[in-house]
Amino acid sequence: CCSLLASCGPPPELPTYPDIRFTSEAPMELAASQIDIVNESRPTAADSGYPVTPAHAMENWVHDRLQASGRGNPARFVFKTSATQKNLPVKGGISGAFTDQASQEYDVTVDATLELLDSHGMTIRSVHVAASRSRTVLQSATPNDRDKARYELVKAVMSAFDQQMEKQIRNNFGLYLLSR
Repeated sequence: CCSLLASCGPPPELPTYPDIRFTSEAPMELAASQIDIVNESRPTAADSGYPVTPAHAMENWVHDRLQASGRGNPARFVFKTSATQKNLPVKGGISGAFTDQASQEYDVTVDATLELLDSHGMTIRSVHVAASRSRTVLQSATPNDRDKARYELVKAVMSAFDQQMEKQIRNNFGLYLLSR
C-alpha cells in the first residue's frame, strides 16, 4: 500500500555512463620512441562525483589519439585537470520559494603540454592547450540529473580540448607528425 509521502514504485535505477573515448578519430602518429604520460592533477572530493573523471578522460585521450612510431626520441604528455563544485546563493522569501534557481556550479579545466624531446631530454617541439567549461544545475535537479550534468561537462571540455590539441599538433609538429 502506498502512502501520500512514500513512493509507490522501486527507486529509479542509477544511470550508467559510457567511458569517454576518442576512438572515432584517427590517431596522430608521432616520430617518437614512446609517449610518457605525466599526470600532475591533484584529485579533490569533487572528482569523485563525476561518472568519468577529467583525469581518466585525459588519459583515454592520450591512448586513443597519440601513437609513437617507435623511432626517434621520446615524447612527453604532461597534464593537469581540475573539477570543482560550488554552491550558489539562492534567493529566499516568497519569490525564491516559487522559483527553481541555479543552486550549484560545476567547473572542469584540463591543461596539457605535449613535448618531443631530443636525445638529451631537451624539448624540440612543444604544444600547450587548456580548455575549461562550467555548468549550473537547478535546485530541483535530482542526483541522477547532477551526474548527467557532470558527465556532459567532462565530454564537452574534452571535445574542445581534442579539437584544439589536434590543431596545435598539426600546425606545429611538422615532420615529427607522421600521419597527416
